[in-house]
Amino acid sequence: MRNGSDVIVVGAGIVGSSAAYHLAKAGVKVTLVEQTHPAGGPSGKSSALLHAFYLMPELSQLSIRGREILVSLPEIAGEGSFVTEIGMMWVCGNDNKVSWTAAAERIRGEGARIETLSPQAFADAAPGFALDNVAMALWEPEYGYADAFGATNAIARAARANGARIMQNTLVESLQRQGDRITGVTLTDGTVLEAGTVVLAAGPWTRRLLATVGLDLPLHVERHPMAVLDAAGKARQVMPFAWCDDIYCNYARPDNDGVILAGTWAGGGTGLRHEHAGPPAFCRKSRQLHGRCRGAGIGRDSGDLR
Repeated sequence: MRNGSDVIVVGAGIVGSSAAYHLAKAGVKVTLVEQTHPAGGPSGKSSALLHAFYLMPELSQLSIRGREILVSLPEIAGEGSFVTEIGMMWVCGNDNKVSWTAAAERIRGEGARIETLSPQAFADAAPGFALDNVAMALWEPEYGYADAFGATNAIARAARANGARIMQNTLVESLQRQGDRITGVTLTDGTVLEAGTVVLAAGPWTRRLLATVGLDLPLHVERHPMAVLDAAGKARQVMPFAWCDDIYCNYARPDNDGVILAGTWAGGGTGLRHEHAGPPAFCRKSRQLHGRCRGAGIGRDSGDLR
């Protein structure tokens, strides 16, 4: 195709970078266009919790496969591990006990390790955590969290090593359309890039770009504030695993020993949306911390792909 590409991928988050890598690995001529740098948007600011537990089988299966890819990044990209397997702990009340138990059984059949814990077994596994209204817990020992910024950039570098062209600090103004096909993109400087296929992996900017060719995607963006709490070198002591509480609607995880990331949780991919999130009472021990908020998201260095 003109401009030397068969496929244009718009957006170098974890999805776009992965798409570019797999296409390039398969011998496809691909151009990855990113308005800042890989993981410069939501991917780089994500809490990056890793878990297989979802009420929707499509998401649990994608998550299981996603973890496999992240764990294999040392072989794919020739770089260090970006996964911290500290386990993922979930708790719920009586309202969701039946559906969560059924989902855990299904997920075991999909190939992931997930254990159902009684309230007492949870108390034994998580001393110091509140038991208020806990009807059951789920434990995923092979999961935890990832370095989303590092993993995304490693995948983008692997894409480039396999022949992908990466255009950073390049903003797509609109899509090109001929009839019922998208044929390329127009950049803000007026340059038109053409390709047989355009993969739109632009996250919250997707709806705006589709609107440039008369398409309306009912995508609604939610702001998700996340507190970064100073744990004074005791993060893993206070929060020894990744955590999600369906009762008080919060989640948390350590980031090494220095900080704890915490936020409110509205149900999300489990298939149950909570209209109102409760207080962040995730752990008695955490109430002893005098944390301070350093902004929304994980602090990561920004810059061009090296």
